Amino acid sequence: RVARDRDAEARACQDLSNGLELMGRPEEAVPFAFRSFELYEQDANRMRALADVGLLMKSLGHYAAADDAFSVVLASDPDRILETNVMLEQLELAALTHDRVAFERWRHELEDRRATLPADAHVDFEIKLGKGYATFGNARRAIDALESAVRRAEQHKLNKYLFLAEAAIRDLSRMEHDQPTAGRPIAGPAPVAEVEDVAEKLQLLRASA
Repeated sequence: RVARDRDAEARACQDLSNGLELMGRPEEAVPFAFRSFELYEQDANRMRALADVGLLMKSLGHYAAADDAFSVVLASDPDRILETNVMLEQLELAALTHDRVAFERWRHELEDRRATLPADAHVDFEIKLGKGYATFGNARRAIDALESAVRRAEQHKLNKYLFLAEAAIRDLSRMEHDQPTAGRPIAGPAPVAEVEDVAEKLQLLRASA
């Protein structure tokens, strides 16, 4: 900061954000991630940083703020990899907020590019698709998507996604013995001043985009 090296400060803020998230302190990571977005001068770096902000907000239950961040990224005409990754997050976000219309929109968008998805993104899509179908009460389509994800993860030796897919299948089995989740009220996150401040900035950013 003293040397007025914006790029170095942006990367430092991004590293701090990543470190805090790994330490289980996402609330503290949010302002650093957003500050890196503000500091970066290249659009590609700015949008990747903003996508990170969206991921953190989603993990904290600030779904409207996450949607704001992801929407700004998509409106910026990002590269295809980032665009696909953000679409995947929007698909999951729609399920988390029980927004069936948005879920179907993002499902169709991703189905159109399914044939060109790299293996990890393809498996991630099927996992998020399966979880979404489960949320909306379609257990048969959910299990089909998740079992396909397991097979694809095994084929490409994607162990991380294999564990996620298998865990989702176990969760689905437990859900079948509970009441459907669709329509349940969504508990809001506990207010944290720094996070709320970033959420307000994201709202303004989307309005001005």
